[in-house]
Amino acid sequence: MFLAKFSLHKFIILREPFSREQSLYNYLTSDKSKHERAHGIFKSASFEEHLVSKQLQDSWLIRNLSNIPMSEQLTEDHFNIACEKMQSLNAYDIKDTDDAIKKTLLKCFNIQDFNTDTVTNKKHENTYKKIKFSELPLDTQNIFKKRKYWDQKLHDHILNE
Repeated sequence: MFLAKFSLHKFIILREPFSREQSLYNYLTSDKSKHERAHGIFKSASFEEHLVSKQLQDSWLIRNLSNIPMSEQLTEDHFNIACEKMQSLNAYDIKDTDDAIKKTLLKCFNIQDFNTDTVTNKKHENTYKKIKFSELPLDTQNIFKKRKYWDQKLHDHILNE
């Protein structure tokens, strides 16, 4: 493999599952994503409807790290495999993206003074009304928690080590 001869600085930015899902839904159903292949993929009329639909994906990261198809039920073993693979990554919460960029530039290129405003000010601005998880009906909360159990567990495990 071409990259095998390099010492890579691997990192990942993680986002809390509910926040990620809300952002993803609102982006892919907005005009801002018209250029994306996945634009309009969600068929639910509202975010709340999406949360209880079959389109609410579970554990994309775990499934990809462990090569587990969507048709297979996840287990603690799959979770442990994903955690083991993630040990080689520097993990950051999305709110710490600027810090991740600065640390990566310092480690890889010895760049100490870098203004991340030139990079991160181009992120998508939220124009939708954010819904708090606690504002959802209890049955919707429970469905989401069950479906995103492994996502939440991975997020909490990796970022709270």
